[in-house]
Amino acid sequence: MNSKKWSIRIGLITAIVLMITNPSMKQFEDFTGQKNTADRFYLRRSSNWLIFSIYKLGDSTSYFAIFNNFYLTEENLSPLLYDDGTPVIDKATGKPKMQSPPPR
Repeated sequence: MNSKKWSIRIGLITAIVLMITNPSMKQFEDFTGQKNTADRFYLRRSSNWLIFSIYKLGDSTSYFAIFNNFYLTEENLSPLLYDDGTPVIDKATGKPKMQSPPPR
């Protein structure tokens, strides 16, 4: 019974910490260095799940936000290429290595 109480407490504490560290729109604006204006709505939070959020930069670039950090989603990554245009293959997985798009 005592271990069940501790499990519930640890779960609640973890959920509260995740909620507190879910980044805000202001933090996303600071991260991107851009702001929405009346004539240009460029940044938006497309999903908010209390413990994490999905933010959009423009129409195509998505970021996963948790613990006050922003991470590019996998759909925004592109293959890392050699100078001749062939993809760099990861020897461990046999899959192409991925990279984030260059900054705008």
